[in-house]
Amino acid sequence: MNWEEILKQDSDATTYHTREWTQSLAEIHKYEPILLENRGAIFPLSIIRSRLFGNRMISVPFGDYGGPCGDVENAERLIDDAILKARQARVNFIEIRAPTKPQARLLEKKGFEQRTDYHTFILDLTVGIESLWKNIEKRTRNGVTHAKKQNINLRNATYDDLESFYSVYLKTMKRLGSPPQPLIFFKKIWLSLQPKGLIRICLAETENELVSAAVFFPFAGKMHYAYSCSLEEMRHLRVNDLLLWNAISAASDDGFREFDFGRTRRNSGVFYYKKGWGGKEKELPYFYKFFGKPLEERQEKQYELLSRVWKAILPSSAAKALGPHIIRQIG
Repeated sequence: MNWEEILKQDSDATTYHTREWTQSLAEIHKYEPILLENRGAIFPLSIIRSRLFGNRMISVPFGDYGGPCGDVENAERLIDDAILKARQARVNFIEIRAPTKPQARLLEKKGFEQRTDYHTFILDLTVGIESLWKNIEKRTRNGVTHAKKQNINLRNATYDDLESFYSVYLKTMKRLGSPPQPLIFFKKIWLSLQPKGLIRICLAETENELVSAAVFFPFAGKMHYAYSCSLEEMRHLRVNDLLLWNAISAASDDGFREFDFGRTRRNSGVFYYKKGWGGKEKELPYFYKFFGKPLEERQEKQYELLSRVWKAILPSSAAKALGPHIIRQIG
């Protein structure tokens, strides 16, 4: 079986496991792609080299999920291969993001350490629209109802919309204190994924102005909520609520069985917002194999300091220019 056939047969596979994802990151950020295969099992990884955050091997960068897919027994050989390549590349550690439980057991067997910093919420779309609506918290339902009364137009994006989307995305990332991806990131993944139906970007406009947008990755019956952005001055319209409800409704109508709200840190504001949509909470354990010192708290403090500087001090023009160089090193 080839890579695509293996993913089609694994119900836990995601867009992040595709060749297109890893190869796109190699072109955009100059990562070294590692695409391992062994008799019905695959394992995508990338090597990231950074003076700021150290050298790492990650499966997969900018993804909520990673690890091997396919046959579990043959995946064990791939984990051994990854460890060998990591040693040869002299990375500080390997990071595997939210693998399946069978793969997680293999990783623990190979000396990987588990950390649970992230969670998601999984919405069962098979219950039908009426039940989905009833299970949403009242405040969120009120937001959707309020937004429907506004002059808001919802539509799916095309390639030509990416620059206007990116303008709103930049403002959102600055507000959140996060370095942004470069525009070429969204253009490249669109060109790689859209022909296979593996990306959707939904837009919300009022008076011909883009005010909110969200990026989704549909794969094998699951709709994954990956990115969102909006104009701060338009938040009172509750456009984000309407856009998200529209995406959930469309996924249900299109026959998807699950809606994944994407990773978030527990007890954060975003965590409670996503919780309000009625999904089932799910841990996203990450697994680490250290070659030397374990991941230090100092690195987490570096991220926190960077976020505060980005949000409060750095001018927007500088954030736009420097962001791609920083985000490349974070992965």
